[in-house]
Amino acid sequence: MPNRAAQKSRIALVKCAAYKSAEVAAALEKAFALLGGIGVFITPGSKVLVKPNLLMAVPASSGIVTHPEVVRAVIRQLKKINCRVLLGDGPSAMNLGKERVERVYEATGMRLLAEQEGVELVRFEKHRMRKGVPLSALLDECDALVNVPKFKTHTLMFLSGAVKNLYGLVSGPYKTELHRRYFRPEQFAEVLADIYGSVKPALTVIDGIVAMEGDGPGTGGRLRSQGVLLAGRDCVALDSALAFMAGVKPEGVLSNRAAARKGLGNCDLSAIEVLGEPLEAVCDSAFRPPSTSITTAIPGFLLAPLQRLMRFFKPKIDRLLCVRCGECVKICPVKAVRFIDGYPRVDEGKCISCFCCHETCPARAIKITRSWLARLIRL
Repeated sequence: MPNRAAQKSRIALVKCAAYKSAEVAAALEKAFALLGGIGVFITPGSKVLVKPNLLMAVPASSGIVTHPEVVRAVIRQLKKINCRVLLGDGPSAMNLGKERVERVYEATGMRLLAEQEGVELVRFEKHRMRKGVPLSALLDECDALVNVPKFKTHTLMFLSGAVKNLYGLVSGPYKTELHRRYFRPEQFAEVLADIYGSVKPALTVIDGIVAMEGDGPGTGGRLRSQGVLLAGRDCVALDSALAFMAGVKPEGVLSNRAAARKGLGNCDLSAIEVLGEPLEAVCDSAFRPPSTSITTAIPGFLLAPLQRLMRFFKPKIDRLLCVRCGECVKICPVKAVRFIDGYPRVDEGKCISCFCCHETCPARAIKITRSWLARLIRL
């Protein structure tokens, strides 16, 4: 089988200004037409798992989750070719019990969408080991996976897009364990690349109509109108387009670099054919990166030893904003967050700077702060 990275990747980039059902449907129809039709990616009559990004129990208007109208448009395209569609995700709430997943489906509008479109809403309850990672057993039951991520920044990985969205396929409790084992960004990027190589979505559609910049991917980020949808097979090429829109070199995103090195896709823009709108046409204003992003500019041979000595960035809880829900305490993979005097507090001696607490905080109460070393070297 030819190496995917040795071939030129084709992705579609189309404009879409709002989450109006007809407008989204028309934009996605155009994207698929540019790529030769949905039949290029999905065999008619297939059983297909559609996986959006459902990080937490928030409404679509939050900009944190894939918008239901984008998912609806994908489902309707699949139904046109007589596919049986399953809809689901494994949000961070999986660590906290099945009832929390139901709350996510309700809040994000996915339960209502499933009912309206007559598709099955599924839970990732069983898993099978793939390359040492426990992934949803539903992958074995389906003929194809359609990946529907949200265009967001990410404090650990810089970008949450096509490749990162596949982490939601990891069985609930193991997400925390993988964060504990592979907490350094370059290590976690290797895990993400291995997951991508294992599941290989047949098709990815990225919701970039409203994107997130700053300290994403949760409540710490800031929304921006990006007005685009992207589609294609090569997740690395798609994430490289997102990186370009975010103002960074595609290879500066660690998951891109790791996946490209494994021959899983292209992060060289000269090897990516963008159909529809040119990338330059959708980069009309400065994109605010995560506050942690400066570390991507430090060569790896210098960054790794420095990080062993001192963390550059760390989470800090703002008591004025904290609602004392305990999400950060429950999600921390090394139990570095615990209640003291009625409020959660981070034990800096235990903290591994995975930023899981920051990602799942519903109240925007966890900030990313610089260590004394980061301030000293002016990061």
